[in-house]
Amino acid sequence: MANIRIIQDNKVDGWELLSVHNPLAFVCEVDYDGTTPDNISVRLESESVIIFEGKAITFKDTAPKTRQYIFLADTFIRGAMPDYDDEVQGAETLIPIQNITKPFTIVFTYENITASTSFVACNASSQFGDEFGACLKDINLPKTYTAGEDGVVYLYMYNWDENNVISMDTDLITAYITDANGDPFTDSNGDEFLTII
Repeated sequence: MANIRIIQDNKVDGWELLSVHNPLAFVCEVDYDGTTPDNISVRLESESVIIFEGKAITFKDTAPKTRQYIFLADTFIRGAMPDYDDEVQGAETLIPIQNITKPFTIVFTYENITASTSFVACNASSQFGDEFGACLKDINLPKTYTAGEDGVVYLYMYNWDENNVISMDTDLITAYITDANGDPFTDSNGDEFLTII
């Protein structure tokens, strides 16, 4: 075998945070000198503890001596995530959430040649159509968040470096969501919806 490399690690712009309540498929590509095998070894570990050892299966051939292998990892990762509970916090406050993330490494191996990728798994789910990897979002101002009146909106921020300072602007703008006539939109119970900008 001449070369082994990971071509799909689910990261967006190099950011290591991945939401584990979405499909997470890792793809490795291998260039061979000899016979092309049907599978290669894969290992999932966290903090030097092996979570899973098995085989990545053939995904597709991209050239006569180049084959891609896939490892569907999300089920194994979710099973190894710690339990966590909702946190009680005051309005307009920032608190760290315990056990919401955990570091992992995936290692593909064939004939003592390896390729690996490390990431931080988060007990979260990306929205339909979004990437499963989280991007850096320094400012949430362009975002609009919606909840029922007197409801709660949770915003989660990932701090990959303990030297970073995360702060919050508490000057929030709230308004009712209105229909085409400009009247506040209501649900079937007559409850109105607020938007936070």
